[in-house]
Amino acid sequence: MLDNTASAQQPGGQDALQRDTRRMVELTFDRLATREIQRSPQWASRIDLSRLGFAAAPGDALDDRSPAALDRARLDWIEGLAELEALPAEARATRDVRIALYSYTHLVDVAGYGYGHVELGLARPYSIDHMRGGWLDLIDLLGERHMIDRERDLVNWLSRLERVPEKLEEDLRRLRFDAENGVVPPAPILDLILVTSAPLAAEEIESHPLLVLLDRQLAGASGIDGGRKAQARARAVRLVREEIAPAYRDFRADIEALRPAAGLGPGVWALPDGDRFYESLIGFYATDQLDADALHAEGEAEVLAIEAELDAALKAQGLIEGSVGERLAALSAQADQLYGDDEAGRAELLAALRAGLDGARALSAEILPREVSAPIAILPVPEYLATSAPSAYYRAGSIDGSRPGQLYINLRSTAEWPAYTLPTLMFHEGLPGHHADSAYPRERRRVPLVNRMVWMSAYTEGWATYAEDLADEAGLYAEDPLARIGYLQSVLFRAARLVVDTGIHARGWSREQAVDYLVDKTGLPRSMMEAEVDRYIVWPGQALTYLTGRNTIRTLRTQARAALGEDFDLAAFHGVILEAGPRPLDLVEEDVFAWISREVAKRQAR
Repeated sequence: MLDNTASAQQPGGQDALQRDTRRMVELTFDRLATREIQRSPQWASRIDLSRLGFAAAPGDALDDRSPAALDRARLDWIEGLAELEALPAEARATRDVRIALYSYTHLVDVAGYGYGHVELGLARPYSIDHMRGGWLDLIDLLGERHMIDRERDLVNWLSRLERVPEKLEEDLRRLRFDAENGVVPPAPILDLILVTSAPLAAEEIESHPLLVLLDRQLAGASGIDGGRKAQARARAVRLVREEIAPAYRDFRADIEALRPAAGLGPGVWALPDGDRFYESLIGFYATDQLDADALHAEGEAEVLAIEAELDAALKAQGLIEGSVGERLAALSAQADQLYGDDEAGRAELLAALRAGLDGARALSAEILPREVSAPIAILPVPEYLATSAPSAYYRAGSIDGSRPGQLYINLRSTAEWPAYTLPTLMFHEGLPGHHADSAYPRERRRVPLVNRMVWMSAYTEGWATYAEDLADEAGLYAEDPLARIGYLQSVLFRAARLVVDTGIHARGWSREQAVDYLVDKTGLPRSMMEAEVDRYIVWPGQALTYLTGRNTIRTLRTQARAALGEDFDLAAFHGVILEAGPRPLDLVEEDVFAWISREVAKRQAR
């Protein structure tokens, strides 16, 4: 028998031990990533893994969303957590393994409740809802993510199209399974599913979203000849008419049949073991350090503080009468703040948002350690998604760089976007917000693929909300006081989310009570706040991450300034936050404290 302890004492022995440990970690990560990709080939397509040569990323497969698939996933995650915990102590202490341990620990916890939809970085109480589910994700995949520019892409696209009816049935089986166990989406959510799915089930198929999206893709597919395009479209028309639209009609009938079992109460507290489930979701998305009561109180305190600042800013603009929320609503209704709710008005709004990109890039160059050169496209949310999509969101570009980052703005009503709100939107969703927090880690090498699959909402949304502060601190609103009001309104909205999310899911608030609170406090349009509350109903805990992450970064910056004084470098501090990429907030804290220690040591050595 070899004496490994002795060999480690010999020249090169310790290096060999480290190589063995690294190899063990790499093999573990490879196994985890392969399982996740095989479980979610749609995720692989979203970031174009197949173009990077990953054999485990089949371009013609779709996710299995059946009840049995959730059971298999739960067992995989338990096994994956055990593999990570079995790694040597020195490996478990590394950043990449700690991120994976955090992710898998929370996955196993939330999946253990046995209902809803769970995947890396995402957990929701209902297997489908008006924002997510195979019934809707498939349309997004085939229209926006599965790009067609060569024959193989087209073959895979059509193969996936054929499987849409099968995937709708899987959605329904999951929904029925959960319903048998007392888990049914609230009636307003079922109604929204019916509204959004109506065009997918229509008898008249020429305007069917799938065919519209295929036409757009084929128009840009220069590597495919016209005859092949016509042949593919004819096949798609037949599939949509004979199989897919009828399958959506059956899907809608099943949703209608569930409605009598659905209640109006929106909170997960009413679900099996719902109070504990919500606390698990708070840990999954935001923090293990605070509970619902503490977050609710923090939100109320933040709302009061921001209202006071807004009160002064509004008075300075001659807006004196009424509550802060009423004055914000009055500002939003001013003619000089509104864009026409027609094609010309939407084009003007998009042009105004794009015009802000130069200023956002200039700000980023000043406060980030290196330039974010990756391109960004600013696009309207596709019309077929308008009723279900958030007000705005960002999508990272593909790993191979073939697709730019994309800032989407929902233009279901231009009244939801008065002019004074657009600068802050750019800073949050674009630069120095999500476009930067996405670009920085993508440029790092040797990041385990499974960690690239994890979405850390508290880190990501925390940074983007903090990015709004950076624009204010840099004086970008000095010549535009109305835009600064837009920034303060945005922060007020993030704080109000803490109150509303915990109110719904831990305190029994009704949907109407939550909408009224947001409208009264923020002055934002009721239609927009109804959509927001419906989002919180089906996505408990995620809305807590914006202010939680932002406040963590602000606190760390205050501590770093105090420790380093004149030696504090803002761009370097931001590099510490961004370079390591998405990770739990406690790891962000450790990274900042380690950086402070290194900087103090440098100063002492001078």
